[in-house]
Amino acid sequence: WNGIDLLPWDATQVREWRDVAAEAKARGVEAFVGRIPQIIVEKGSELPIGDKNRKYKGRVVFQGNRVKDQNSANALFEELGSSPVTLQAMKMCDAYGLFLGHTIQQADAKQAYTQTKLGGNIKTWVRLPRNRWPKAWEKKDLKDPVCRQVLNLYGHPDAGGYWEKHCEKHLHSQ
Repeated sequence: WNGIDLLPWDATQVREWRDVAAEAKARGVEAFVGRIPQIIVEKGSELPIGDKNRKYKGRVVFQGNRVKDQNSANALFEELGSSPVTLQAMKMCDAYGLFLGHTIQQADAKQAYTQTKLGGNIKTWVRLPRNRWPKAWEKKDLKDPVCRQVLNLYGHPDAGGYWEKHCEKHLHSQ
């Protein structure tokens, strides 16, 4: 899984969604369920065929626009939200870097969101694409299997907020 020690979901604890939903209703708590679609893109498609920088890249995301709760209603998230950098803030940083003796740097974090656990009080469950089912699942008579999402994934409505909290914690620890 792209060099990550942990999968973004815990496939060892597979359950039927109907059982998870029934348990949540009985306990008076919320549970969310969403899908994990697979995306593949060709990077460098504008380059000549055979160029080493032209390659296919795959990823999985959380399909955050079609999440349901235990009652099959649209899920309402905590709306942690993250504050995207404004264009004015970026221009100000660029201007700072133009002053004599000053420099600026920018970096991207590799597999950023999956560096942090998915938080919150409401458990999020995921439906995996059939080709991502572990072999152990195939031996069971599963109709609608789900497993817990444990790591943050792009597409989850609260993913940006969890990532922002994770970054702040690390920045303040320095």
